[in-house]
Amino acid sequence: MRRAVPTFALSGAAGFEIAPPLARKECAGGPGRPSIFAAAHQDKIWCRWDFERYWLFNLLWGRLS
Repeated sequence: MRRAVPTFALSGAAGFEIAPPLARKECAGGPGRPSIFAAAHQDKIWCRWDFERYWLFNLLWGRLS
């Protein structure tokens, strides 16, 4: 992040947009299976929403940029 953020201003852009890991998770499970976890591992899911899973990713990109 430290190396990437300064390069965003090279083209004169006013900002940037970044997608968290697995933002396109509907492609991971196939049609009708949006979950990335197998049915046997549903008990290991500790978060209800996807943004809770990637809190550190969002925090670091927000603070460091």
